[in-house]
Amino acid sequence: MATRVASAYSCFDGLVPNCEGKIERWKEQVRTIQQKPYKLRDQCKYVAKRLSESQQKFAHVKASIRKLEKKLNKNKTKKQTLENDSILYHWD
Repeated sequence: MATRVASAYSCFDGLVPNCEGKIERWKEQVRTIQQKPYKLRDQCKYVAKRLSESQQKFAHVKASIRKLEKKLNKNKTKKQTLENDSILYHWD
């Protein structure tokens, strides 16, 4: 009987480290899975921040383009006026 008990204990002694390793790997997988929502949230916040920054930059660029278009139109008008004046001047 003592031999059987000793044999059973030695069998369990060999299994415990094997099981402990599997349990630790499982715990690590659980921790990784539990962290995924937080990592995704952080990634989404980062993307949202970058998008907001890009939209602000785009708005500034768009406003600058509008200003340049207005200046261009004014310059075209001035040019046309000067050309008309110079044509009239030559005919005098």
